Amino acid sequence: MKTNIRKIAIIVIIILILILIGIIIKHTLFGTKKENINSKMENISQLAISGASKEELSKYFNIENLDSNSIMTGPDSYMREKPSDEIIKQYKLSDYIKLQDKLAANVEKKIKDNFTLILGEKTTDANGGKVYSGSVKGYYQLEYLLDLKTLQSTLSDEYKEDNDEVTNYKAKVIAMKILDDYLSIYENKKYFGGVNLYIYADDEDRTTTSYLSFLSTLTGVTYNNEDVNKLEDTRDTRLKEYLENAKNKKIINGLNI
Repeated sequence: MKTNIRKIAIIVIIILILILIGIIIKHTLFGTKKENINSKMENISQLAISGASKEELSKYFNIENLDSNSIMTGPDSYMREKPSDEIIKQYKLSDYIKLQDKLAANVEKKIKDNFTLILGEKTTDANGGKVYSGSVKGYYQLEYLLDLKTLQSTLSDEYKEDNDEVTNYKAKVIAMKILDDYLSIYENKKYFGGVNLYIYADDEDRTTTSYLSFLSTLTGVTYNNEDVNKLEDTRDTRLKEYLENAKNKKIINGLNI
């Protein structure tokens, strides 16, 4: 009788040990997975704000056609896009290149200095994937780009030159020069926005799409607050005022720098 009791006790202990080991393994695996995903979110953020090239980002996301509007900083962002070397030489644009690099660096510093990412402690399940959440507070880069492109278009129409590519490029640099005096208005001092990353164990394409969505979120596409509303509601009047001030103060002279 005692032998049977001892055997039962041993079996119970073994079962408890196995359960405990299972819990430890599960905790370790899920903890590591979450830690890895959080690290990936941090890595994406650092790449985005620290000047990663399109090649670096494309390799990270395993995607070829990454749009310049989704690239926050670095040589392949919209701010730093340049004509071909042949066009630069033919139209003597080297001074524009130097000015563009200087102005883009000013914006990039704002982007980096104003960036905060806070990762969530818990994950949830949704739409067949695991959701990793967090919140981000960053520069209103999307609003800056919308202002930049609006001014660029206005200048291109007003000071049209023989070569459309050269006209658009010069207009972009001049627009950046105008906006350089107003970079502080795109600073986000208090508003955080939610950010999610969906990981699908059996669907790499959907996961890649989620990474790209996460990257876009960092530029501020999901911000909906008082600051953004004000920038959008005043866009036409603000930019008209910026342009008039630049002309009156001789900050610009057509598309000539």
